[in-house]
Amino acid sequence: GTIKCQAKNVIGVSTDEMKIQIKYGPLITLHPTSQMAKEGEKVTMKCQAESSPSPSYTWTRGTSLQVGTGHTLTVAASSQTAGQYYCQATVEGFAPAISETAELKVIMRPEIDIGSKIQFGKIGEKARLKCNVFSLSKSATIYWEKNGHPIERDQFSIHMSDKDSITSELIIGISDE
Repeated sequence: GTIKCQAKNVIGVSTDEMKIQIKYGPLITLHPTSQMAKEGEKVTMKCQAESSPSPSYTWTRGTSLQVGTGHTLTVAASSQTAGQYYCQATVEGFAPAISETAELKVIMRPEIDIGSKIQFGKIGEKARLKCNVFSLSKSATIYWEKNGHPIERDQFSIHMSDKDSITSELIIGISDE
């Protein structure tokens, strides 16, 4: 607010004024949000805080790696930038305010784990082959081939192991081909 000081005497009146500025520490009003992006895409996270005077912002990935300043942070999605992000708003003389966690998940090409690359069995028996696929993309599909030729879809099963993992199992007859 504005405060005035007045003085009067027989000659006249003098007035001057001053402003009182209330200082207060930061309070996060806009937290960054978790995002999922394809590898190479630009991702922008935003953070906003109220304080007096205006705060400065620092972005952290993980527990301590400082990755930016300012109320917005833009990164290219990759395995190196995937992880948890925090925004910290700071005003000198007050405790900093730390945002809620925002997680960046990066959709990359599927990862495959087939376990052992060589399976043993006798001619005439059946072999059970497993293919475990990790992919954040909901559009991941699994195909099997034998000697360069596609195996029909009704010959193998597909199971969602968890939200990011798919397991396919192929039971195939062992021949001398």
